Amino acid sequence: MSAAIEQRNQDATVYVGNLDDRVSEELLWELMLQAGSVCNVHMPRDKVTGSHQNYGFVEFRAEECAEYAVKVLNMVQLFGKPVRVKKASSDRKNVDVGANLFLGNLDPEVDEKLLYDTFSAFGGIVETPKVMRDPDSQASRGFGFVSFDSFEAADLAIECMHGQYLCNRQVVVQFAFKKDSRNERHGSEAERLLAQRNPDKLQPHTMFAFTPGANGAPPPPPPPAYLAQQVPDMGLANGMGMFGLCSGDDQVVADMASNQEVATVYAVESVAMDESALKPAKRGGATLTQVGEGGLVYLIGGANREGASFGDVHCFDFETRAWKLVSPSSGSLSPRSGHSAVAVGAKIYVFGGLDVAAGASYNDVNVFDTRTSSWCEAAVEGEAPRPRNAHAAIVLPEEDDSLETRRMLVHGGSSPKFGASDELFLLHVPVHDVDTALRWEKLSPDGEVPEARELHSALLQSESAICFAGGRNFDGKICTDMATLDIKSWTWQLVPICEWNRCSLAAGEIDGELVSFGGWDGGRICGDCCRYSDEEESWIQVTLAECKTGKQTEPAVSEVPERFGHCSTTVTIQPLNQPNANATRQGLLIFGGMNAQSDLDDLVLIMTSC
Repeated sequence: MSAAIEQRNQDATVYVGNLDDRVSEELLWELMLQAGSVCNVHMPRDKVTGSHQNYGFVEFRAEECAEYAVKVLNMVQLFGKPVRVKKASSDRKNVDVGANLFLGNLDPEVDEKLLYDTFSAFGGIVETPKVMRDPDSQASRGFGFVSFDSFEAADLAIECMHGQYLCNRQVVVQFAFKKDSRNERHGSEAERLLAQRNPDKLQPHTMFAFTPGANGAPPPPPPPAYLAQQVPDMGLANGMGMFGLCSGDDQVVADMASNQEVATVYAVESVAMDESALKPAKRGGATLTQVGEGGLVYLIGGANREGASFGDVHCFDFETRAWKLVSPSSGSLSPRSGHSAVAVGAKIYVFGGLDVAAGASYNDVNVFDTRTSSWCEAAVEGEAPRPRNAHAAIVLPEEDDSLETRRMLVHGGSSPKFGASDELFLLHVPVHDVDTALRWEKLSPDGEVPEARELHSALLQSESAICFAGGRNFDGKICTDMATLDIKSWTWQLVPICEWNRCSLAAGEIDGELVSFGGWDGGRICGDCCRYSDEEESWIQVTLAECKTGKQTEPAVSEVPERFGHCSTTVTIQPLNQPNANATRQGLLIFGGMNAQSDLDDLVLIMTSC
């Protein structure tokens, strides 16, 4: 039913979005017939699975029919979903109006021809769509650019395509940064005003609008993009990967990494301790948990790069700046790494984990009582999750503190047998009644269900929303979105993340802002500190500063080594030079991890700069 792109009458073409998976080209054709005679229906499809990407283009035989379709069919319910119907524009203005778009999170299979076929529906394209490629291998770097001959077309493309799937990936579509400016995007009011006043016109670019040859067939398109390279084994490879947008040498990429306005200045510093004092063994895959506001911080489990797992417990006291090995008064924890640990009152609830040396993967729940330094395996009812490690867990906020039960949310994870998971569970934890069993509950929220993932972080974004940042999917690729879960309506929402992608990171909340450190971006081990920007809908690097005699110095580069596999917890502490209880501050405390050189055993504290 699809016609060649050169035959499409863009003035008579509409974009149809938010389509259910069950919608076929035949059904879309029948629906659009209600507005007039249809001559072409095109629904882009994934090259591997053959499934459509939940949007399409419909060309009518007359422009009036397209306009009528927008009026009568926009927001019509189809399989319970409101269909979006928008008119495509073919207004043509001069080549330098500035309607230039950045396209991020592109699948390796997306080439210039596919970009032209998709985005030409919204208006005239004035230059060859560009997919940025590695100069040696010519493999796609995962992003590109397209330039329209009008801002109306660019605006429509952003509205219709941002967050939509193209070759099974949610693409980022936004105005590109100006090459001669490090802090300004195209699409400004000044550019729009100049474009309106310029009477020059330009025919759209026609590289892919082929004139049929003698045999009636168009010339072959450019060769497709090379397949993405396999994700290297973490800790062994140091080369740049396809997802390293923040590390590219292209000027536009450099602009993106440095032109964000940072509201808060942070200090990332190693915690000073007596070098001769006791320290936990070097490790990654452990958990770090503060019990009570301003209380002790507990390090549990982990493993080193030789595959030896730990089942020990250490606690760190901010007042003395010292570690202490905790000898359990009863019970023990089987050695493991990649588990989760959350505090409910004075107890720490440890779920899952993996002991590589023993070949054991766990789905048990073990409870460590910090008041008695004792371990016990909890009695649990309900449908338990499969054994897993590298999952994300968080205690949900409750409006009523007097409730008898708290809830721990567990998402994703993986196991050697089943791989990465997209499952979501609640563990109901009785607060006071020690005789009542814990209870598992499997959840199936509505909305855009995120793909299976591991090595991600769970963060409290608001009192009603949990976000899951970073991660690695079932195929071993770094996730390129952030999943947000509304815990009031139990609804998923996906936020495409283009400039920042990584797994095995540390993240937490500092004074209401989500902050991350380090991780693995698919090609290198990272050592940067980033914050999540609601305005940019992405993670951006923070400005680092040192605190000396109460004055902020020039922004500095952190001397803390890069790492992945480290653990972290949001802590509330009382500065040593401010004994007043009202002077408590919040920070992100990080322990250990690994990098290419060695395993680590240091403590790192991230706080807002003084």
